[in-house]
Amino acid sequence: MNMTADSSDYRLDLWLYNRRWWLRREPFPHLVAHNVFRPTTYEALEKTFHEILALGVSDNGEDRGRFSRNMKGYDAYGLRLLGDVQKPFSFFGSREWHDLIASLFDAQCTGDIEISLHHHPVGTVTGWLHNDLNPAWYVSRPGANGINFSDPEVCSYHYGTTKRTDVTPQERIRAIAILFYLANPPWRPGDGGETGIYKLKSQQAESPSFAMAPINNSMIAFECTPYSYHTFISNRRTTRNSLVMWLHRPKEDVIARWGEGSIEKWK
Repeated sequence: MNMTADSSDYRLDLWLYNRRWWLRREPFPHLVAHNVFRPTTYEALEKTFHEILALGVSDNGEDRGRFSRNMKGYDAYGLRLLGDVQKPFSFFGSREWHDLIASLFDAQCTGDIEISLHHHPVGTVTGWLHNDLNPAWYVSRPGANGINFSDPEVCSYHYGTTKRTDVTPQERIRAIAILFYLANPPWRPGDGGETGIYKLKSQQAESPSFAMAPINNSMIAFECTPYSYHTFISNRRTTRNSLVMWLHRPKEDVIARWGEGSIEKWK
């Protein structure tokens, strides 16, 4: 089933399980949720993730359909989900999910989204502190539900370059980051693989203000601001898997709020 499916397929009350989500204020506002999806839905997500991972990984750049070393500067494998993604992962591209997450942060998002599956083998290197307030480029080609996936075959997400003359890329800025954990072994303290969040960019990555453990069917989400410092902490004992998603906002909103200099350009 593709993204033209009837919106009733994505009714939140049929997919979501635990509606008690926590909004924490420190070190910056972030949402924490456990048991996000109903058990049968989560099982389908995990099963599909494992089926994709069983296809193997590529160390030679982007390989559509398989986890690849396609994230420059990141010691992990990624798989970008496109507009034809099928269930159960298509839920993350639904209007219902987009609007729910945007409303939790009172953000005026554009319907432009980026979704990737991430796989970190044991011993993946700890990342660097960053805030995700980055530019993203889109060509307006939304589905029937108004959601517009990025597609590198049409337009570079990072730089807006395109080989086509019949499209006009538009610059957006990341507005909300979502990390959903799935298909992981049972987590124990000391395993690593957490998402660390920080009050100061000068903090040591291994000493976060708060660490979100990669417990299956749990999620952390936050608005991308100049102060939303976070990173991946090395997984010392087990693999770590997740779905990472960004919603986006108009560039003008970011300039009005924090100034153009706040936008973290891609290096």
